[in-house]
Amino acid sequence: MEKKETSFKKLSQRAALIVAVIVSAPLAACAQGYQGTRDPQQFFERADLNNDNVITRDEMKQSRIDMAQKLDRNGDGVIDNKDAPKMRRFKQKFEERKGDLARNFDLNQDGVLTVDEFVNGPTAFFDRVDANGDDRLTEDEINAAQVAFESARSGK
Repeated sequence: MEKKETSFKKLSQRAALIVAVIVSAPLAACAQGYQGTRDPQQFFERADLNNDNVITRDEMKQSRIDMAQKLDRNGDGVIDNKDAPKMRRFKQKFEERKGDLARNFDLNQDGVLTVDEFVNGPTAFFDRVDANGDDRLTEDEINAAQVAFESARSGK
């Protein structure tokens, strides 16, 4: 068991970044962009809620719920400019990232990004990495995604 834990902890930053995208890095970046670092390993650790070295679809959804609660600062169920931080530089980052979120998660294309749309939004990247379709991302699946990502990135 100790060997497995040590092996899993050795995931590269790129593998952790892939996981971050899966669990909605755009939202996490938006929520965390003005609160602190956006370390991909932290995203992975937050998504693996029960620390079993596997990210399930349910954990991914809970991670989205947690991030949506941070973004919807006024609790009105909509992620909009009213939720932006007061500091000017952070407000600009928030607005830029909110636009990216709306493009990906505004399911009915009405120009309003609701918490429900984000929480229940597309999971295409998770689906691609989940090679066997069991709704669980394992170390092997994450590593395979990392290799594919690096190959695509380098043009090989």
